[in-house]
Amino acid sequence: YNYKKTELNFIFEKVNEFSKEMNSINLRMEKQFDIFPLKNKKILDWRFVDSPNRKYNIYLVKKKSKILGYYVSRKTKMKNFNVLAIVDLFIFDNEDGTVQAILNHINDKSSIANVDFIGCMMNPKNPVLKLFKKNLFIRTNQTFTLITHGLKGSSEKLFQNWFITWFDHDVV
Repeated sequence: YNYKKTELNFIFEKVNEFSKEMNSINLRMEKQFDIFPLKNKKILDWRFVDSPNRKYNIYLVKKKSKILGYYVSRKTKMKNFNVLAIVDLFIFDNEDGTVQAILNHINDKSSIANVDFIGCMMNPKNPVLKLFKKNLFIRTNQTFTLITHGLKGSSEKLFQNWFITWFDHDVV
């Protein structure tokens, strides 16, 4: 991991549920992506808080009292490795400083959790991927099947501007 210094005024708040401010995520996502999952407080709580069989860690990233984004993680087993999975991550404005602060925070949490590696799933066209690579995240040959229905046009072209994370996957 390539730990990079960021501003010190980022605050990470571990929460037990999402705030109503998350209801504005879709307005931000529709400006950046052609296809994205519907997200709001009710859906995020259903997926991560009300899950009876899995424990997720939810962190809001803030500057002063303003929410800049969030990430959800979960310690799990993958291929006999202990993994800290970044299940979902969203930032309201694509600022490298915010993403870097989140990656630093995740790295700190992974050290405490004593995992073998940190894993995530994202579209290779996601704008934050460059920063993940700068932080020594590598692409693996692990694949996941994505089934779509009723889309017209080349799936390769359509997929370029989709927002996908493990939020969309039932296993993690």
